[in-house]
Amino acid sequence: MPGDLDPDAPFPLHIRFRVPLWRLECGTRRIEAALTQLGLIGLPVAVVLADEFLITVSLSAGTIGQALQGEEAILAGVRSARRLAELLWDLDPRLTATPGEVS
Repeated sequence: MPGDLDPDAPFPLHIRFRVPLWRLECGTRRIEAALTQLGLIGLPVAVVLADEFLITVSLSAGTIGQALQGEEAILAGVRSARRLAELLWDLDPRLTATPGEVS
């Protein structure tokens, strides 16, 4: 049935950071360093140019079924997202619905 949730579909958490043009080199290095520090290597990263660069990191949080049941995968994903946001608090971290979302 259209609109039904597939419990086996991935459940990613997208965290967007705002990086001013004048801080692009420093900002991207800091994001890379934070991901490395947290052991989050090889994650999908999307970059959108708006008034600033919007850099979105997509963290895996298991599947939709695991998220609905509150399993460890979702908890680990949320913990990683929180630690990443704490490390990069000055880059205005926001959860977004999709990697390319501009708001």
